[in-house]
Amino acid sequence: SKWVSGQHFTALPVAQPVSVGPGEVEVTEIFWYGCGHCFTLEPRLEAWEKSKPEWIKLRRLPVIWNEVTREDARLYYTIESLGLVDKLHAEVFRQIHARGKPFTAIRGGRVDAAATEKAAREFLLANGVSAEDFARHYRTFSTENKLRQAENLSRRYLLDHTPMIVVHGKYLTDQEMAGGAEKL
Repeated sequence: SKWVSGQHFTALPVAQPVSVGPGEVEVTEIFWYGCGHCFTLEPRLEAWEKSKPEWIKLRRLPVIWNEVTREDARLYYTIESLGLVDKLHAEVFRQIHARGKPFTAIRGGRVDAAATEKAAREFLLANGVSAEDFARHYRTFSTENKLRQAENLSRRYLLDHTPMIVVHGKYLTDQEMAGGAEKL
């Protein structure tokens, strides 16, 4: 096999549950909107998603390590719950990396939740989301629950950088191990 354990990927010490049916394989993209490598990987991942076999299911997991990554993950889960990942996921990356407009505001060494929410609201409103829909999804029990689950998975997958890929809850790889972004 061209993929060698310990060289191209590592097996997780404990396999994690997946959310796909029998005969399907879950591939989880681990990302952070603030990560430049995630931004450059995204077009390749989008192209792969369109050409991958039906039995492979792509899942996205925003990593949560701290307040900043948590707020970026909150924006992802808001977009996901609005059903707009296909339309806005790559656009969030472009807003941060191509236009230099991060969403998460830092004041006095801490996340300014109000300014961060305002930036997210303005972005989503500019992209066709109503103020009511934004309010229904941004700070809700459902979003908070997804954030807790993402934080838990970030620990269980032993994530220490982004981007990473987890295959079927068992195998972890990244661009370096895989031999570059194309191979990843």
